[in-house]
Amino acid sequence: MEYHINQERLTLGEAVLDESKEQPVDVDFSLPDYCPDIQRILKCSVIPKINSRNILADRLEIEGVATVSILYMDASNNVVRSCEHSMPFSCSFNVSKEEPNSIVFTLAKIEYVNCRAVNSRRLDIHGAFSIHARVYSKKQREVVGDIDGDSIQQKKITAKVSDISGTGFSQFLVEEVVELGASYPLAKDILRTDVIVMLSDYKVTPDKVIVNGDAVLRVLYVVDFDTGELQNAEYTIPISQVVDVVGATSESVCDVKLDVLGFEVSDRNDAAEGTILDVNLNLCATAIAYDDKEIDIISDAYSTSYELKPAYEQINFSKFHSKINENYSDKISIELKDKNVLKVLDMWNEMLVVKSQKEKDKILFVGKMNVCILAVDLEENIFYTERIVDFEYEKNFNENIENIFAEVEAKIISLAYRIVNENKIEVRFEIKFSAFVSENKSYKNIVDIFIDEEKPKEKDSAALTIYYADAGDSIWDIACRHNTSIEDIKIQNDLQDDILAVDTMLLIPIS
Repeated sequence: MEYHINQERLTLGEAVLDESKEQPVDVDFSLPDYCPDIQRILKCSVIPKINSRNILADRLEIEGVATVSILYMDASNNVVRSCEHSMPFSCSFNVSKEEPNSIVFTLAKIEYVNCRAVNSRRLDIHGAFSIHARVYSKKQREVVGDIDGDSIQQKKITAKVSDISGTGFSQFLVEEVVELGASYPLAKDILRTDVIVMLSDYKVTPDKVIVNGDAVLRVLYVVDFDTGELQNAEYTIPISQVVDVVGATSESVCDVKLDVLGFEVSDRNDAAEGTILDVNLNLCATAIAYDDKEIDIISDAYSTSYELKPAYEQINFSKFHSKINENYSDKISIELKDKNVLKVLDMWNEMLVVKSQKEKDKILFVGKMNVCILAVDLEENIFYTERIVDFEYEKNFNENIENIFAEVEAKIISLAYRIVNENKIEVRFEIKFSAFVSENKSYKNIVDIFIDEEKPKEKDSAALTIYYADAGDSIWDIACRHNTSIEDIKIQNDLQDDILAVDTMLLIPIS
């Protein structure tokens, strides 16, 4: 008996690497000559910055620099000062297989750090940071959608899936000269900088995605070494980048991300008026384009002429559901039982972790972050403290979908504060949540069949058989049991649906 299996090709996504590695930090260094002596340490941070990410054969190689940053009180003027020490790092990951057009996602975060002043100019630092790497590749998948052959009956399911039409990424540098302007006093020493990048919008054109966003630079610096006066400044740099995504169309739905891999900020000391900063940003824009597609999947089969044995496999598909781009704001109270706060000099965030979980008709974003506070107490002594804050945010859906998956990205937009009393600070924070929400479904699919022509099926001598079916019975099961076709039963009994709504007497024709 001759038959032919027809397959349809899909392009799906597959994570060929999803792993973290810890990098040790063991540093013993002395302050540069231009830095004053240490009276006491306020804060020690380790900031990992990634310079390059390359897949070579079956390995992902990551190179970068970890910057150890110290905030301390100097021994002469009792002013907040800073110093930095950079150490290169490299790490590699085994990739299961090399795929063309793979996209690399990385996340660098500090795990812990301990800092000790050996003397007024020498520091001993121990800690660790982690590099999480994820390599996402396109995977070609063959799905059996039809079997050509006499007497073969097929049970088909139409599945809606999101087919990957293209992937692309662009790692690029942004060099900007930032003038803080006359509204800000001159900077004598930069104490702390951070950069956060926000995706504002994107446009999909044939084979390209135009990504737009903003890089927000925040700076804390010393205005006067005699008085110790500090100043906060903020500056926004517009970002635009074209990402080549071969296969994308204007109808494609895209999952787009814009991230900071590393940055450098330096002060131009020769500026006559106003503070001028040289800002170098190492950014990465990624885009995955999806197109909606309907495919037929054969979930079961039998032959009316011979014994047939199908071979099955379970296949998983994702279907784009929606995008989440929402801001969440809340406020918390931070108790300072061991400190009496007079004023806050600076407040920032260094750690933000968010995970999503499905609960009935909503997605729950659960996370934690740290709030870093540089402040002055009632005795006018500068101190540093930080607190870990837990938060939750609910996103409601109109429908209850079982297998919803949301890969969430969260960024702190703002931190504001109000001193309630000398032992309490009220902190209001705003977080931007971005998530590409997919509906995941699993199907049983026939991948092959074996027909035993030495075992023909016995035929009933009657042309029609009367069968009393119950409500809820499947026409497919009845046809299979009587060795006939589902279409013949539907035509003979003038039926439209595959499941019987009421108890029914059926006439079963023999194929």
